[in-house]
Amino acid sequence: MAIVRPPSLVPPQRILNFLRLPGRIDAGTAADLLGFSAHDIPVLTRGKLLKPLGSPAHNSVKYFSAVTIEALARDEAWLARATRLVNEHWRGRNQRKTEKTHGVASEYSGASGGAG
Repeated sequence: MAIVRPPSLVPPQRILNFLRLPGRIDAGTAADLLGFSAHDIPVLTRGKLLKPLGSPAHNSVKYFSAVTIEALARDEAWLARATRLVNEHWRGRNQRKTEKTHGVASEYSGASGGAG
């Protein structure tokens, strides 16, 4: 009988070789299956595109249904929405960081740059 390790301890390359995924998976494994980075999962959760199992506390480990994650990985429309949300999040975050360090508004801020 083989010892099965928790999904968080299984290397991402091996998770894809499982015949059957466990019922619940952690955020890192969900990210691997969806093709996102682990740091994108909180963005998708806040944007209501992913829902963790139960009602976890803000600072607790989040688990997701493997069946739901597999279905979302096959849904092209969901993947497009998720990708757009993640891109907008990081664009905004990088823009705020640039504005803070340089003290100027970037061209993406929507402010008009010239006198009218």
